Amino acid sequence: MSLFSFSSILGFIFSASLGVFTLLRSKNRRVGIFFSLFCFSAATWSFGSYKFSTTQAKAEILFWLQIAYVGAILSPVFYYHLTLSLLNLRKKYSSFITYMPGSIFLIWLFLKRDSFLGNFRFVFNQFYWHDWFADKSILYLIFFIYSWWFLMGYPFCYVLKEFKSAAGFRRNQLKYFIFGSLIG
Repeated sequence: MSLFSFSSILGFIFSASLGVFTLLRSKNRRVGIFFSLFCFSAATWSFGSYKFSTTQAKAEILFWLQIAYVGAILSPVFYYHLTLSLLNLRKKYSSFITYMPGSIFLIWLFLKRDSFLGNFRFVFNQFYWHDWFADKSILYLIFFIYSWWFLMGYPFCYVLKEFKSAAGFRRNQLKYFIFGSLIG
């Protein structure tokens, strides 16, 4: 088992466990529910990564990469809503700007898999990886920038802004959220 496979299975175990624990303990609170959904999407991503890094058949690799990308598409969407819920912010059209593009990316992933995932190359003598530079798909670049710069960066700036003015327990809570976000 490669280091990537081992870290992927650990990521799955910890993310799924934390998601279940939070869901059982949150008692229908919005923050707990969105945190659990975020954990489950990270677990899906990790499990798909584990499976595609341990298989050799190209058809199986494509299938497990699709599963991993389901988690990769949903993680920023749930992080966005988790952050807004944590800060008690209500943004007009927030569901539309997160779930609509996320749904489009998921549909595109399953209907046009080859244009979304592109070519693969064997890296580190361990597994096949999506090679964006071979295809240079503009749509994949839009997905990447939208998901990782907008859906993750935009709400994170709100957290930093509130952290500056927070005090006591709230400041400590936001400090751990910032620390966890940076690690993640």
